[in-house]
Amino acid sequence: MMSAGYRAYFVALAIVIATAVFVLIFTGEARTLDGSSDNFFRNVLYDFQTLITGVLALGAAWWTVHTMQIADVKVNRRHEQAMELGLRGDRLRIERALNAQGFELGAWHGKLPELQRRTETSDLAKVYWDIFHLQRGIADILSRTQFIAGAELFGGDLAHRVLDMQRWTENISGPVDNCYRFFNDPMPKSDKEEWEFSCWLDDHGIEAKLYDYVKYCRNLIPSLLEGLETVGAQYGVKVSHIRPSLDRL
Repeated sequence: MMSAGYRAYFVALAIVIATAVFVLIFTGEARTLDGSSDNFFRNVLYDFQTLITGVLALGAAWWTVHTMQIADVKVNRRHEQAMELGLRGDRLRIERALNAQGFELGAWHGKLPELQRRTETSDLAKVYWDIFHLQRGIADILSRTQFIAGAELFGGDLAHRVLDMQRWTENISGPVDNCYRFFNDPMPKSDKEEWEFSCWLDDHGIEAKLYDYVKYCRNLIPSLLEGLETVGAQYGVKVSHIRPSLDRL
């Protein structure tokens, strides 16, 4: 596309040529009845008027197209700027959703192998405290305002994983609370209370549900971290603390 300097140069040149032709044509000797004249420029204009008219029409058409191209460039630039402003808001939402939350999920990912090993070798009384903190930690991460706002921009697959983890975490909340209250109560338990709690664990398969939640988190958190890293790349947001967590897979 022609620069502003070249456009000004050609416009000035055209004005000079038009002025010179105008002066020579209209100040020279007039044509005779047979159409002859000693004015060279007037003769050229008379003999080639059709050609000259066509050239001028082509020049006018070129100028019109050129002006429209300039207008299109300006419109596209304004559109890109508007899109960038809109994308900046989405980028900030993604950045706020990934930061802190991604780090904490990565931290839980590092703790879960040992916690799962302990659930397979220890009784519930020795691991309930860690399961309680796991459930509370995941629930806190997923319920934060900045994470919820950013999750609205997640793709279908990542959004489904987040929703699935929310459901698991909510469903296990009641059993976790009951175990916490029972084991954390400093008051001695009567034989009846011990028996009722034991029956509740057996009848509802509570211990298996709690251990399954630990296994579920260990399996799902890596895919959540991968999804967060992917969506961050899509919006140009780099969250450095996610990659070390993924490298432990």
